Amino acid sequence: MARGTLSLKRKEKSVSILDLNNAVAPVKVVSKRGNCHTLEGAMGYFKERVSEMSGDTEDATWEWVQEDKAQGYWYVRIMLHSMPVYWKMEKSGKTVDILDPEGAVIERREQMIGFDRYKVDSFQAGKDLLTVLASSDDATFSSIMATAADALRIVDTQELPHIRAKAEILYNNSEWKDKMGMWDKKDATGSRGTPTYSKDKTNKMNQYKQTARRQLGYKRAKVTVEVS
Repeated sequence: MARGTLSLKRKEKSVSILDLNNAVAPVKVVSKRGNCHTLEGAMGYFKERVSEMSGDTEDATWEWVQEDKAQGYWYVRIMLHSMPVYWKMEKSGKTVDILDPEGAVIERREQMIGFDRYKVDSFQAGKDLLTVLASSDDATFSSIMATAADALRIVDTQELPHIRAKAEILYNNSEWKDKMGMWDKKDATGSRGTPTYSKDKTNKMNQYKQTARRQLGYKRAKVTVEVS
């Protein structure tokens, strides 16, 4: 090699065992259960639940099909989360003032009676009805679900927050505050050592939520039947 010349060796490119086409970006999965405030969301939730029921051979899975043994009939009762879907509604002939947690009137509503049971001939007939409604486009059922979705929106954005706020006011003004602590104070320790609410305090909080529901005007109207 002549003096003053550089010797350059070409490095061979190493072959990687990795195929970067297999790299997957994180995906946020949003369930249709999370938003039933629109017809699309409510129907998505309904179809998803019926699909879950259909995929299980256990009869107990079909929780929306029930038997009223006292009255002697089978019925279908659909739920949007914890809110029942009303197949139809009728006027009760009464009005009710809806209040905010401080007691101011938000609106005066005509109290409606909701019919949340749909009679069917048998357990199998109830399963068949849900299956058909989930797989077809029924205009009447779509209207029912649209009404339910709008009602759930009001429940989630107004009714439940107001009930909780009113219940907190009632509880903190009662003797139970001194016995169990303020409303938001967790008075027990969970199995993992984290603060939680005791069973007694949870029951007491739920009692005040029911009282708040009545005081704010959210108690559901029901049909009264006299029996001898």
